Amino acid sequence: YLPTDCRLADVFIFDQEGIFVSRLSDKRFVFTTDYSLSTQLPIGNYTFVSWLNLQSCYEIEPDEFIPGETRFDDAFLHFSRYVQEIETVPEALFYGSLTDVTITGRKQEITIPVIPDNYRVNFTVTGPLDSQHYYQFGIRATNGTYTFDNSFAPCGEHFYNRFTRTNEENKLISGHTLMR
Repeated sequence: YLPTDCRLADVFIFDQEGIFVSRLSDKRFVFTTDYSLSTQLPIGNYTFVSWLNLQSCYEIEPDEFIPGETRFDDAFLHFSRYVQEIETVPEALFYGSLTDVTITGRKQEITIPVIPDNYRVNFTVTGPLDSQHYYQFGIRATNGTYTFDNSFAPCGEHFYNRFTRTNEENKLISGHTLMR
């Protein structure tokens, strides 16, 4: 993935008890080494969770995070929660977190390293293929829901589905972007 694949930045902040404090969002995000979001937090220890590129194919649960009420343990990210057959390519998604960060009340810089939360799987098939037919490639997976520590959570099965025809070399080539 390229840094230009990200257009949104969201940082969820939880206190030391795992209670939601604040959400920072930037809808004009540009991934650079000097990028920053600003906030003011009371002195204390916090957990920061960053999701980059929360496009419409991703849903956060609960729908509304309520400061002082929503718990870290009750927060989830879903990929296409109500769609089992996936025919569109998911947007690139990145995850990062920092736990037990002490806020001192002075100006601080906090760097949250992020990792991709998608994989790319490519298929190439050769053999006696009919160039007039479409062929289906599919992958079944149960990896569409994550907790806010980026662990897998129970979810239904997804079927990543792509149709393709042979190329000029009489090969079938199909690429799938999947959730990690």
